[in-house]
Amino acid sequence: MRRDETIWDGVWQTAASGKVITALREFYSSRLQNLITPYIDSNSRILELGCGTATLLLSLAPRVQEVVGLDISSEALKIARAHEARLGVANAIFVKADCRDVPYRNEFDVVYSAGLIEHFFEQDIDIARQHLNAAKPGGRVIMSVPYMYTLHGLHYLLTRPKLTRRLWPWSQERYFQKFYSRSSLRAVGKSARLPFRVYFLRPWPVGLILGILVLEIQK
Repeated sequence: MRRDETIWDGVWQTAASGKVITALREFYSSRLQNLITPYIDSNSRILELGCGTATLLLSLAPRVQEVVGLDISSEALKIARAHEARLGVANAIFVKADCRDVPYRNEFDVVYSAGLIEHFFEQDIDIARQHLNAAKPGGRVIMSVPYMYTLHGLHYLLTRPKLTRRLWPWSQERYFQKFYSRSSLRAVGKSARLPFRVYFLRPWPVGLILGILVLEIQK
């Protein structure tokens, strides 16, 4: 856990909190919000795994009873709490924990992550199970991941050699993440043995341009 915490603290201290990436994250979050809102009401509880700076989570807070953000990075949670205070959100809880060992069972109406499981790609099925464990029976699990066949994916491949890795803004780790095809994301969905679907972030032309696939599972 310590190695991952150190890496992510470094990410949130540098490029991930930059203005351009923050603006892209806010746009991306606005699209994801549309996927979540059909499954929530004023009595709902929402959990985000790998919440980072909690842009999306805090935007959902006025619509529900409670939002909970979980992240391994102290730096990310510090930024998230500053956003919470600035927005005057009173129904958010932030928890420092590992997405591979989530301390909740059958509690949330929606459990989601945005750009999380690709960073733990050797354990993506296990982390999908952590999402499901935290969701109530009948709840929804939503996970978004980067699509393989995009300029973003090409940029990642070109920046794996040591000499070009500094051109990748998030981390200097060689194998920082995985880019999914529809079939590889379906394999994660099938592992749940529950109803699921895989689709591009909506509207689909935006999802294709951004290179974002979504896995949605009904518990």
